[in-house]
Amino acid sequence: MAIEIGKGRDYLSDILNGKKHTLSSDVLTPLAVALQCDERYFTDEGFRSPGRSRRRLTEEEARRFDAAAERHNAYTWAWRIYRNLSLQEVAADSGLTAGTISDIEQGLLKPTTEQLGALAQALSTNVGLLKTNPFETNERVAQLITITEALDPTDLQTLVDMAETLERRKAG
Repeated sequence: MAIEIGKGRDYLSDILNGKKHTLSSDVLTPLAVALQCDERYFTDEGFRSPGRSRRRLTEEEARRFDAAAERHNAYTWAWRIYRNLSLQEVAADSGLTAGTISDIEQGLLKPTTEQLGALAQALSTNVGLLKTNPFETNERVAQLITITEALDPTDLQTLVDMAETLERRKAG
């Protein structure tokens, strides 16, 4: 792993043994990628809670949550797995029952705005990001999706024009 982050073994050992308390930005992203975790694990105290690590989905899990997410445009099941939380943990943090959360995850219940807000808070994300698959969406892209939802049509078109200009500049 030391090679993957471009540092020596001693540097990595110091991180793992708690001798190094801050990480430079050039190390943070490669380390998070190598450990298959979210960068916030190293920068956000609230994110370090037990069970908040990222794991890969099986193909069966991916099919299940994709089908449910398509029904109501909410990837709540994926976010729970992404955060490695149980139904009971999300229920306790959201104030919803485990049964309600399960029904939402399975696509049996369309979540209300209030329920989505409570779930987003319990899953350490926001409502806009619940509409994205955390295993497939770059967090910066997901943040952009959230921002664009609040824009009026004129401002949204301005943003699209700016993106197209940047794309042409990069290509040319």
